[in-house]
Amino acid sequence: MDTIYSTFQAAKILDIEYVRLNEWLRGYFDPEQRAEGRGTRTKLSLNDLYRLKLFTLLLESGLSREIAKDICQQAKENKTSFSRGYIIAGKSRSADYFMFVLSDDLLDLNTKIRLTVDRTGKDLKMRFPIQIVISRPMIKELVDSKLSD
Repeated sequence: MDTIYSTFQAAKILDIEYVRLNEWLRGYFDPEQRAEGRGTRTKLSLNDLYRLKLFTLLLESGLSREIAKDICQQAKENKTSFSRGYIIAGKSRSADYFMFVLSDDLLDLNTKIRLTVDRTGKDLKMRFPIQIVISRPMIKELVDSKLSD
C-alpha cells in the first residue's frame, strides 16, 4: 500500500509554509487525490511530494506559478518517473511563450526540442535558450532524505 501524506506532513517534509502549500493546492497544483468536498482532506502521494518539490524549485528559479503549474501538470499526465532524467526549460527568443522538455537523456534533447510544438501549433525551428535544467533524481533524493529524517 502506498503511503499517503497530509498537507501538514507535506509542508513539513518539503520545508514550506502550510498556508503557502494550501494556496498552491487551491490554484496551482493538482494532486492525485484532491479533497472531495467540505470536511474532507487532500491526500498526497509520494509522487505528489516529488512534483511539489519540482514546483518549489521552478519557483525558486524565477518561473511564474502558471508556468510551474504547466510543467508539473505535464509531469503528472506523463506519469513522469523521478528515478532518472531531466526537466529542461527556457523562453523563446521572441518571448511569446515558455517551453519545457521532460527528457530521460540529455543526448536526445536536441531531437525533442525540434519536435516540440508551441501553443500556436508552429514547429520550433529556432534556437532554444536553456535557462533551467533540473535533475529528476535530485528531486527524488531531496524528498526521500527528508522522509528518512
